[in-house]
Amino acid sequence: MRKLVLAYFICSNIDLAIFSKDNDVRDLDDETRLNRAEPASDENEISGDSESICWMTLNSSALFKTLDEIDGNNSKTNTTMNEREKRLQFFHRMKLRNNTHFRVNFIHNDISKMMITINLALVDLHLKGAYERALTEDDPSVLIYAPNFGEVEFLLKNVKYLMKGQYRLVNKHLTIELVKSDIEIEETLMMYTNQAIESAAIRLEKEKMGAFLSRLQNDLDEWMKDYFNDYLIYIELDGIEHMQELECQISLHDGALHGLNSMFRRSVPTGYKMDKVRKIDSIVAFSNLKVVYKYEAIIPTGVPSLSGELTLSANEVAARLGLSVIEEPDTVDLDIQFLNQMKAESLTVEGPANTLIANFRHVLENEIITLMASSLVHGVESLKSLPHCGKNKLHYSVLFDCCVSI
Repeated sequence: MRKLVLAYFICSNIDLAIFSKDNDVRDLDDETRLNRAEPASDENEISGDSESICWMTLNSSALFKTLDEIDGNNSKTNTTMNEREKRLQFFHRMKLRNNTHFRVNFIHNDISKMMITINLALVDLHLKGAYERALTEDDPSVLIYAPNFGEVEFLLKNVKYLMKGQYRLVNKHLTIELVKSDIEIEETLMMYTNQAIESAAIRLEKEKMGAFLSRLQNDLDEWMKDYFNDYLIYIELDGIEHMQELECQISLHDGALHGLNSMFRRSVPTGYKMDKVRKIDSIVAFSNLKVVYKYEAIIPTGVPSLSGELTLSANEVAARLGLSVIEEPDTVDLDIQFLNQMKAESLTVEGPANTLIANFRHVLENEIITLMASSLVHGVESLKSLPHCGKNKLHYSVLFDCCVSI
């Protein structure tokens, strides 16, 4: 029992163990510089004892001994679980059923901002396509082909779709160039169909449809953009010319990532042994990440340049944390992979330029947030260098600079 408790303690506190630092090591959790990594330039630092400057410590011998005993006790159970038949199901050639109807709640055009906002009620959205089922072996990477396929239909009930499109004026015609949307679905049912019978409807849980809904939303964006552009092509605007009244150049520099020390574990760690390597995986999250950039806005109207800070706040950012441990010699390798962001990010503009935010909102919502979000992902994934000691230790000190013209 004591060894079982020890193993649980090791696994449940893995996020604490990997970031146990010595007092003389500079803490980069609170502020990690972005863009690219550079080797430590201090020769005295890299020539010292590698253990004294190592970012993380883990008792590999105790971990191997405890988990090997647990594997032995649970070997029969694991074998029984592996004998259960597993399936993977694929869906392809999905399309809207011909009798799909939707209601337009409102359409709002803002020509000054070259934007259209459309609220649609898709009522019951029917998707039809084909499915194919594959069986898996004990090794989940091996798929066994079996002639098990057919037609499937999805019924998405009470779908609410909010679409925001950005216009472009080309040769006196308006076209929707870019679409952003929000979608709400009350319930999703799946039915298998063939020529003779229809199966009973299967209710699908929304929590297990993340990737499916994301792909569906992307397809709806394309369908709706094409649908409205087919009508806009017949409308010609004579005597209308869209002029850009204000040009602005925004320069971002001195980017920094804060809040890496807000990491916590979201799932129970799982692991397995492959030859002499023990692999442990878990899902972690960061509760309070912030990307901060200094900006300089240059407006060509004789007004002095405006400077301040842009802060991108991202809560509940999830990532996969993987450890590869070798007992002899004591070696630890860390891998971290960005998964998703469970809450929408928010951008705060500090400084005098916040009074002009309406003039470049489109750039803020699309280009600048995308650049800053990419920097956030890069900073999170850079944590994989933490277990490297001595000459392999990396400092993140190079600044990220970019320039956006409006």
